[in-house]
Amino acid sequence: MFLPTVIHVYVFTFIFMLYGCLKSKSTIGLINVFMLIMTPFVIAFLVVSPFGFSKYIFNTYVDNNFYVLNIKISEFLKLSDGKQFDLKNQIVLKIQMFISFAYTYHYLNWFSKATVIGWYKNTTKNQLIALVLLWLLTLFVYYYDYRAGLIFMLYACFS
Repeated sequence: MFLPTVIHVYVFTFIFMLYGCLKSKSTIGLINVFMLIMTPFVIAFLVVSPFGFSKYIFNTYVDNNFYVLNIKISEFLKLSDGKQFDLKNQIVLKIQMFISFAYTYHYLNWFSKATVIGWYKNTTKNQLIALVLLWLLTLFVYYYDYRAGLIFMLYACFS
């Protein structure tokens, strides 16, 4: 389920950024697009020291099947047979670093895009308050139970 979203957040962020900097003829934009393209290669050649995860983080990661995404990506890239999962493995850590980068960069880019689009100009005070309350409620539900938070957000987005 999450594999298409990883592709989406990375590829569509690249396309949006490239379109924007070509349209505005921005040199700094092209540098940012280049950096976006180079980041997976930098991650691939990094030497990563395994570090400990709390039992809660590890259990949440495994119980919610997020590790399957790492396995599927490593299988797709022919980096593993996909039969073993070790959160301290170099390949697994690097894949997780890429996933984290792709989502973080996508959301940071989205915030800058929101300024360009100007969606906030048509947002009323009541709508903004409702969005903030929904966001806080979402954080609370995720904190209470990650699985319930995911279900809550899927329901909120698709209903």
